[in-house]
Amino acid sequence: MPDYHAALVIDIGTTNCKVSCYSCHDASVLEVRKFPTPTISSDKGEVDFDIEALWQALRLVMAELVASVPFPVKNISIASFGESGVFVDKGGRHSYPDAGLV
Repeated sequence: MPDYHAALVIDIGTTNCKVSCYSCHDASVLEVRKFPTPTISSDKGEVDFDIEALWQALRLVMAELVASVPFPVKNISIASFGESGVFVDKGGRHSYPDAGLV
């Protein structure tokens, strides 16, 4: 019996983020969404990624894709650039303030 479920592929890029949904049955593209990668700037002009805005945008786009594709999503793959990241606590909340650009 064919495997009728889907996979989300999240690509977090420097300029844009893309979330694609693929059929795990035949690897066809079911749907793709793209949005600009959110950034924040310090008073000194330093630019970093706005992790909270990125997370909220990803949650929204993933929910839209899951609701719109014909198969249940059972897999998620994430690709990113460089070594950027954020520390979170056991509850998934930021454990380092956004205001301090690192």
